[in-house]
Amino acid sequence: MSNIRLKRAIFKNVQPKWTFPIKYSVGSSVNPQLIEDVLNDIRQQTCLTFQKVSSFQGIGIKYVKGASCGIFSKDYTPVIIGIASFCGKKGKILKKTLNILGLLDEEDRPNRNNYVTINFQNVVDSVRFELNSKDPSVVNSYNLRYDYGSIMHNGKYYVSKNGKMTIVPKNKLYFDTIGQIAQLGFNDVKTLNMYYCSSKCSIN
Repeated sequence: MSNIRLKRAIFKNVQPKWTFPIKYSVGSSVNPQLIEDVLNDIRQQTCLTFQKVSSFQGIGIKYVKGASCGIFSKDYTPVIIGIASFCGKKGKILKKTLNILGLLDEEDRPNRNNYVTINFQNVVDSVRFELNSKDPSVVNSYNLRYDYGSIMHNGKYYVSKNGKMTIVPKNKLYFDTIGQIAQLGFNDVKTLNMYYCSSKCSIN
């Protein structure tokens, strides 16, 4: 894993860039099959590989039961994904894993204002920064189109403080598309492959 430090995304360099196989462990209170299902979704569509271990020190991912849902890390040694009861669904864990691998929340793309309106007045004050668009100098979108159907696109009421919409598609046809966590979107897969796999496997 290289030592490059940048914010999460598929930025021009992920912080840091993973090497494979990625070691991971599953806490005793976490459903191991759920984690296998998450990682299999990635394995089956990319060149990324994972190695399950009972315990490890250093770089890797630990899936643990927690009181909150989130990613906790100090220099990626290791990354801990906390799984609370209210976020123990496959899609939510998959999204957290993709965050770790470097995928950017879709509405954080530098060109997002062409596709969505962010109603900052409706966003919880303490997390407004989460909806700031990212600097194009650190993001590589590989010229892929904005993807309303990305698993990385948050929904209309994401971090709303008043029950009103925070992320509004400019094309009304996509009002009910954003926020899906059922599966990886086409561009999610393609971005991972282009970043990690271009020298290892053919990209369709």
